[in-house]
Parts: sequence; structure tokens; C-alpha cells
Amino acid sequence: MIKRTSFLVLMLGVLLATGPVQAGDGFTLESVQGTWGFTTPGSIGGVPVSAVGRTVFDGAGGCETTATLNLGGTLIPLTSAAPGGQCAYTVNLNGAGAVKVTFIDPSENPSDFRVSFVIIDKETEYRFITSDSAGQTVGVGVAKRQGGNAD
Repeated sequence: MIKRTSFLVLMLGVLLATGPVQAGDGFTLESVQGTWGFTTPGSIGGVPVSAVGRTVFDGAGGCETTATLNLGGTLIPLTSAAPGGQCAYTVNLNGAGAVKVTFIDPSENPSDFRVSFVIIDKETEYRFITSDSAGQTVGVGVAKRQGGNAD
């Protein structure tokens, strides 16, 4: 019994010294580097909404997102590249991540969104939930990598 306990304590020490090793660990900002196309249905303030667009991740925490939003039948082009827009992201070791994006619409109104995502399918897809600046979920969706691993 003492030998078994000593062995378990030794193994626990080895595991703690080397850090957690689990399937799927080791994701980085570069895991999503490149261009991704996405679609998402949902609602904003009870009004049906859907969006289609693309996000380009730079591999270093910066990004650019352009989308067309259908808000109750009205099409609204959005971009984070316009003056006043912004896009930044993080990726955790386990493949979960977040994007903070400020879109500027044609009337120059800013719209802040938070996207929580998880990378799946050998870094060719991620699933996400989008929330508005009030923290309300406005949509869920899927993004797929466009044209190979990284642009």
C-alpha cells in the first residue's frame, strides 16, 4: 500500500511539473490565422436577424470582419475596417476563444459584439455564440476556413 501511494504521489508531482496534457491542448492565436466564412441566424431586440460574412485573423490577435446583416428584411453592410471599427481576438490552449468586434455601419453608427467560439474539426471550423454590448445572445453560428490552412 505504501509503494502504491508513493508511486501515485510521484506521478502527481510529474504531472504538476509538466502541466496539463490533454487531447486538443496546444491551440494558439495562429490556430485560426487566415480567412473564415461564417453564417449566423438569431434576433436583436426580438427582430429576426441573420448574417453572412468573413473574418480574417492575422495570427497575432488582430482581425478584420466584414458582414451583411439582414435585420428584419433590411440589408446592412458592416465592417470593422472602417474608421472607428476594431477587431481583436484571443485563443485559449483548449481551443476556446473570443472575438471583440466593433462594426461601423453605413450611417457611421458603431455596434459592439462579443463572439465566444470553440475550434473544431482539425482547425477547419469553429462554432460560435454572438452577444451584443448588453450581453444578450443575438445568434449562434458556424465559421469555416476558406481556401486551405492559412492565407
